[in-house]
Amino acid sequence: MTWPAALGLAVVAAVLAGCGPSLAQRQALRATRYATTDTTIVVAMTKALADARYRLGALRDTEVVAQIVYYRDNGTALRRETGDLSPNLPFGQGLDRVYGVVMVGRLAGISDARRVEFVPRVWLYRPGTVPMPLDPDDQQRPTWLEGHVDQLHRSLRERLRPYVIAEPPADAPAVAPAS
Repeated sequence: MTWPAALGLAVVAAVLAGCGPSLAQRQALRATRYATTDTTIVVAMTKALADARYRLGALRDTEVVAQIVYYRDNGTALRRETGDLSPNLPFGQGLDRVYGVVMVGRLAGISDARRVEFVPRVWLYRPGTVPMPLDPDDQQRPTWLEGHVDQLHRSLRERLRPYVIAEPPADAPAVAPAS
């Protein structure tokens, strides 16, 4: 293979690798409802977080909180901590900011059709400053964070596949109520 052909193949591979799920697919994944006990869902959330290499921080009846993980700008984990929100981070050498992320999984919805929300709490760390919490709509939030949330939802859905409540297709006619 000549180098221009190899370069073209590499470009195509890079473009395809950058293509993630569509907005509609992401919304459908996050709106998945499960028909099972709260305990089963909480256990599955804990395992999904563990699969993503988050450590368990706190476990409540309907909520799982992971310990903080520090990330570089590009989304690679810098290191995992035991929950310290003010660590001694190795700034310098090209590292001018770090994101601290605490992932929270919580149950939502009515008891016979539960949904799961994975909500990342994010802090921005810069050398010599106090960590700054970032709101969900803050422009400084890392763009890769939504991909982490999507991966957690995919892992959870795979674990709870037998309990997924099938949604009717969007173009299906509504069923008239029985009278």
